[in-house]
Amino acid sequence: MEDPALANFVIAADMMTVDLQTVDEETEVYLALDLFRRSDHQVLPVLSHDRRHKWIGMLSRERVFEAIREAMAETQQAMLEEHAGLTAIEQEGQLHNLVMGVTPTSRDMIQRLIVPMDALGKSLRDADFRRQYNAQVIAIEQPDGSVQCPPDIDRPLRSGQRLLAIVWNDATQPAENAETGA
Repeated sequence: MEDPALANFVIAADMMTVDLQTVDEETEVYLALDLFRRSDHQVLPVLSHDRRHKWIGMLSRERVFEAIREAMAETQQAMLEEHAGLTAIEQEGQLHNLVMGVTPTSRDMIQRLIVPMDALGKSLRDADFRRQYNAQVIAIEQPDGSVQCPPDIDRPLRSGQRLLAIVWNDATQPAENAETGA
């Protein structure tokens, strides 16, 4: 045996058995775990995959368990990364649907803006956002990606937020919304 620690696991039942269970280097880890479950062995001989079935070493129950734990941790990490990606896609989809629902005139443009420095801590109403920035805020994207639509025009703006706004190319703005200041 190449690993001296394996000698501690080899007991007479592992060496003197009528129903010898073996694995090869191509054996899936879950099949090896099932072989351990069905037998009372602490180690299984590993044989070459070719026709000679040459002895390569021993596989311990502990190593199989470690390999499964490692695989589960990798799977869990991949699922977390995929969830984050799916969440981002969902949030972008919500913004896209919102933009598609707004049909500005050809001179207007929908933009995602950072909160201007002089508007931080002020509400859209207090900052007189429409008049000062020539833009109508239709939604506020929070730092976590969630979207507040319609925006609360009385809530103070914070750094990290993004404003989804219709920005006018000239100084004219729609008359029907001119008095709200948002």
